[in-house]
Amino acid sequence: MSSIVIGVTLGDPGGIGPELAARVADDPPAGVSPLLFGTEAALEQGAVRAGIDAAALADRLRPCPGPSDVPVGEPSRAAGECALEAIRTAVECAQRREIAALVTAPICKASFALAGVDHPGHTELLAKLCGADRVGMVFVAQGLRVALLTTHISVAEVPERVSKGSVLGCIRLLHGALESEFGERDVPIRVAGLNPHLGERGLFGREEIDSIAPAVEAARNQGIQASGPDRIEEVLAPSGVGTPLRGVVALYHDQALAPLKMIHGLDMVNVTVGLPIVRTSPDHGTAFELVGSGRASVAGMSLAMEWAKRLHRVREARRAGRERAGHGTGNLAQ
Repeated sequence: MSSIVIGVTLGDPGGIGPELAARVADDPPAGVSPLLFGTEAALEQGAVRAGIDAAALADRLRPCPGPSDVPVGEPSRAAGECALEAIRTAVECAQRREIAALVTAPICKASFALAGVDHPGHTELLAKLCGADRVGMVFVAQGLRVALLTTHISVAEVPERVSKGSVLGCIRLLHGALESEFGERDVPIRVAGLNPHLGERGLFGREEIDSIAPAVEAARNQGIQASGPDRIEEVLAPSGVGTPLRGVVALYHDQALAPLKMIHGLDMVNVTVGLPIVRTSPDHGTAFELVGSGRASVAGMSLAMEWAKRLHRVREARRAGRERAGHGTGNLAQ
């Protein structure tokens, strides 16, 4: 099977993104032809830090506008501007199907803010650029597909975002994405509770009673294998090889990410579901303290590319099925 072209943004130029992107471009996974998005200066600096000849990667770069003088190891407006332009350009290429999927290196949300970007992270920005009404952040780890009800908000705001409608919407989004984007059918979905001891029958909060349990019941009435509310340590318990796949709805960012990162480390990928394009990313950040140290692992980026390839194949199989049924054709980025 021929290689597919996967776009890779360089991320925040002041972080480890450029050097990791240079490394995956120099030694990509089988069946993948990477196309990098960022400034020439960022790629050159990243290649130097990775010990790679930047000239050898020149034909793999789609240059994007942005400042060439970017502070390293800290947030900056210049870094935010570079990262934004790379994402915009890559999304446009994905929408034209010039690339089969998009893998994003980490950005710094503080750099985004300094650059005046009115979105706290990739997920929200990609939804805006793609005109997607309902997107979700789903983390993929061994035996788990974990969706977040809320993403980049204060913990203090979480309870007011937990309603029967919002929880049901997240369950339905995950259920639909597992079938249509992952090609995984009949996956049970467990929903986490919010309060200590699941609220202890309302003693420590009523979200489980008033919002989560009714949402689970409504999902079950719609034919979804949903259950909960359950304790987070139960729904995220490590899965062994051969254990049935399960979906999880967690209610806020660190409820899921803290235990997941402790258990799975870099063996986890972030997937944005609900987009018209495939987007994945590693589950780590810019790691300013590791820039140029040689200690930043490329494992997360490589795994994100493997998942991007896999999810692209699922979409192409569905597209081929529609075309056989007479619903049109399209250019393939391969």
